[in-house]
Amino acid sequence: MTNPNNVVMTTGEEAMTKKENSDNENDEIDFKSTSLNVPDFKVKVISEFKHQENTKSLSVAGKEDAWIVHDYNYIELISKSGNEKKRAKLGFNVHSVGISKSGNLILGSYGKIYRLINEKLEELANVGTYIVHGICNVEDNEDILVCLWAYDMGKVVRLSVNGEFKQTIEYDDNGYRLFISPQYITCTPLECDIWVTDNKTEQKSVTVTTNAGKLKFKYKGPNFGLSKQFSPRDLVATSQGHVLIADYFNQTIHVVSTDGHFLKFLLTTDQGLQQPCVMSKISADTYWITSENDHQNYQTHLIVQCAA
Repeated sequence: MTNPNNVVMTTGEEAMTKKENSDNENDEIDFKSTSLNVPDFKVKVISEFKHQENTKSLSVAGKEDAWIVHDYNYIELISKSGNEKKRAKLGFNVHSVGISKSGNLILGSYGKIYRLINEKLEELANVGTYIVHGICNVEDNEDILVCLWAYDMGKVVRLSVNGEFKQTIEYDDNGYRLFISPQYITCTPLECDIWVTDNKTEQKSVTVTTNAGKLKFKYKGPNFGLSKQFSPRDLVATSQGHVLIADYFNQTIHVVSTDGHFLKFLLTTDQGLQQPCVMSKISADTYWITSENDHQNYQTHLIVQCAA
């Protein structure tokens, strides 16, 4: 058996009861408001490249590169132009990747969360029988938020920089499960609200809680403009006070206000978007977006500037 503490790093050149999920009508958003300040984004595709390997998770490292999880047993550092810079072979399956504020790589696996420092793995936390999905930083300190899933039971936990469990978000005030299968997560910079994609529920949604874990609302997409059921994947909080949500089957990105109102669609197939699945923020107005194509054996990576 491969020792998970041994990382082989190469350069690119070398290469339902009350515990069931809640669907409270009172928590849904009215999308008929006409007094919303809709941003006029100017969208520019800066870079585009094709990649034949399936991207499971992505986290931007600096302004030029990103760490990408492929088929679970290795991760890769690639540039915005698609060039491989490093590849790390691991002794376990990786489901998600993140980067802490101190610059350390955080890896989520089955039952474990690891931290990669100087090409050596350290176990950061043991999460039992849960699979680690989304990972994100908290805006006001060095904590990280992590999505955990096991057998239609999901929760979000907050960990300190040393792996201490500080908070668990699992149920609403009525004892209903907030999540079934939390997959992706982001934290808004001003309100510090927590937005979580839950794509395994019958009615796909994004669950939004306060920083303290209190349910605020569930975003289920607008009641217009979609040809297929809302199918949220990754999501990113912008510096301008919005949240971008990848809608896989509708082949677009939703721009949503922090109080849950749909504002506009940002990208479509006209800009090269196919079925968006993974996103990460590079800078205040630039994003790395990965989309799949059912009819091709590659994924498209877009580096997109969205200036308001």
